[in-house]
Amino acid sequence: MRFKSCIYFLLFLIELFSCATLQIPHERRRTAIATVEEKDVYGIHGSSYDRFVYYINHQRYEYHAKVTGGVVIGDKCLVEYDYLYPDKKYLRRDSCFFLPNEKTGFTVGILQYIRKREELFEYYYFVNFKGQIKKYKRLQLLENGDPIRNHPQLVNGAKFVVEYWEQNPQRSVLYINRPVKDSILDKSQ
Repeated sequence: MRFKSCIYFLLFLIELFSCATLQIPHERRRTAIATVEEKDVYGIHGSSYDRFVYYINHQRYEYHAKVTGGVVIGDKCLVEYDYLYPDKKYLRRDSCFFLPNEKTGFTVGILQYIRKREELFEYYYFVNFKGQIKKYKRLQLLENGDPIRNHPQLVNGAKFVVEYWEQNPQRSVLYINRPVKDSILDKSQ
């Protein structure tokens, strides 16, 4: 039984490593929009993943990504793929965005927790949603796997602009290049 568990774990590590180091020739690299269809899906032996879906020439493809706890159904990220082999792909979870036709709003987000080893941070923000002020929390990865040590502004309590989707404010993006000063907040309140 332990042997089987070790084998599955090694296969998982090999798959994870191969996805992280995926090399697609530049001339064959294309991008598509991947949307979170399901989160926290449980697979064999208790493994869990988030299901991203993307389409190429009306063909549906799935990407099963390791769960970080930071995704919301409907999140949109880029997936890079080899146009000759669309199954050969790399998900850019750090590049979440909104489509031009999605109505968004802006608010202030406050960094609450920074995971330096994972290049991941947690923030919270408040939105008036359906007549009630609600607090939302979100995890976000740094762009391109950029180390947190390269961003001295990322400290607990720092404030940044957050863009959120008006239909579901849980879906949001914090912009680390747009800090908010306390004096700006004081003048607007």
